[in-house]
Amino acid sequence: MESLNLIKQRPGKNWWTPILVIVLMFVLAGGLGTGLLMWGFSLISGQAAFDEKTASGALAALFGFLFPLLGIIMYNRLVNKRSLRALGFAREKWLLTYVKGFALGTVCLLAIVLVATLFGGFKLSVTPQPDWLLLLGLLVGFMIQGLTEEVLCRAYLQNSVAAYKGQKWGIIVSALLFTLLHASNNGLAFLPILNLFLFGLVFSLLYALTDNILLVGAAHSAWNFMQGPVMGVKVSGNQFATSVLNAEATNRLNLVSGGAFGIEGSILTTIVGLILITWLFKTLERK
Repeated sequence: MESLNLIKQRPGKNWWTPILVIVLMFVLAGGLGTGLLMWGFSLISGQAAFDEKTASGALAALFGFLFPLLGIIMYNRLVNKRSLRALGFAREKWLLTYVKGFALGTVCLLAIVLVATLFGGFKLSVTPQPDWLLLLGLLVGFMIQGLTEEVLCRAYLQNSVAAYKGQKWGIIVSALLFTLLHASNNGLAFLPILNLFLFGLVFSLLYALTDNILLVGAAHSAWNFMQGPVMGVKVSGNQFATSVLNAEATNRLNLVSGGAFGIEGSILTTIVGLILITWLFKTLERK
């Protein structure tokens, strides 16, 4: 990997400092930035501050990811003295790469939701009057959020650990921290935790295979956007104010629908995650 080699040329002092950096970026830059945006949006809209179920709260929470994204880019450049390429950014065919990643995340998510619907996990209906302007804002917000989490967990943390401990440990540590960062989400239980870890491995393996953070970030963004604003499914336990469709979970089949956590808590997501991990791992071995 070119990005990993660049990090090896300018490694940090040890393998665990990047973990602290990532946590601080999320807590300080992300938390404070999101708080300021929520306060500002609430003044403009008149909606309740610090409530992600409102339109202003959801947009503030998503756009707040800009702060840790800019923070890690600046830290990478000013402290580590590394280029953007060390974070997996590549100029070549960047738009096509992003579209491919977005298509990958879309296909995977829609396939799981549609199969869950066929098994009776959801009842799908069309939302009569979705807020199209809000949907556009949520799309941009999820593009920021998905990319930020991947830059932090995969491009920075995974390769920083791999530079000291090897690719295997970089992937495992990245997936574990990715899971822990979602530990406070609503509806968390054993299966959602397992699926978060499995898809942390999926995104880590995909980054190790492609060495392109735009592709991985786009796949993550599409996965989340298709869940909430398009299909009307809870995103990691969070419900959004508007959606194109409304996927109502049936209480009798929580194992299929994911229950309070949404489709990421479904056994179908577990199966797809295991299939993707196996395929990506074998492809990476052959590379």
